[in-house]
Amino acid sequence: MRVGGLRRVVIPPTQGYQNTSQEPIPPNVTSVLSRP
Repeated sequence: MRVGGLRRVVIPPTQGYQNTSQEPIPPNVTSVLSRP
């Protein structure tokens, strides 16, 4: 990653919250995190 670049992390439901609801995150969602 370059200085000032963007990092995107994709977490599928099987590795995240699975079928558990964590308010405000609904169950069975793919999480996408972006960081500068």
